[in-house]
Amino acid sequence: MSASSVLTGIDIFRPLDLAEIFRRSAPVHIDIGAGAGSFIVEQARRHPEADFLAVERLLGRVRSTENKAKRLALSNLRILRLDGSWVVKHMLPDDSVTCFYLSFPDPWPKRRHHTHRIVNSEFVTAICRALITGGEWRIVTDHEDYFRAMIAEASKVLTRTTWPEELEPPKTDFEKHFLEKEHPIHRARFVKA
Repeated sequence: MSASSVLTGIDIFRPLDLAEIFRRSAPVHIDIGAGAGSFIVEQARRHPEADFLAVERLLGRVRSTENKAKRLALSNLRILRLDGSWVVKHMLPDDSVTCFYLSFPDPWPKRRHHTHRIVNSEFVTAICRALITGGEWRIVTDHEDYFRAMIAEASKVLTRTTWPEELEPPKTDFEKHFLEKEHPIHRARFVKA
């Protein structure tokens, strides 16, 4: 792995060449809004057979993810400092992603702010376009209203499936926080048929 897992010099107006970025051909998993990186770093550590792309726009969180990846010397993790919506809609090739993760997106709870939510019909269509056949999208949130809205939107183009116990991924920092406060956590898993 290079000194930094943060991708630089990327043309944001062209599709990513994922095989070139990872220097191999492997299943690609993308964490949209990766936060401080605890979840995606642990996923990359647990699954060396796959490649992981953390998409996060905030510099401090990108640096945190990078530091965690460096400590573990992960060769299958890259970090892209960009808006997740832009990456999904404009930078991912068709049929290229095995799994998307969207954990605790900002719910923008006030009705007048709902237009700021990342999950809308255009975003979901882009997720579906980028997924391989049989690929999946996993959503986790503590916000019930937003969860229902995401389920409704995703169900228009993807098939909801079960979330088996053995699929239990590492917990995000947000999930740990919400569990400590005893907030209910909502999960959904969708598959592209």
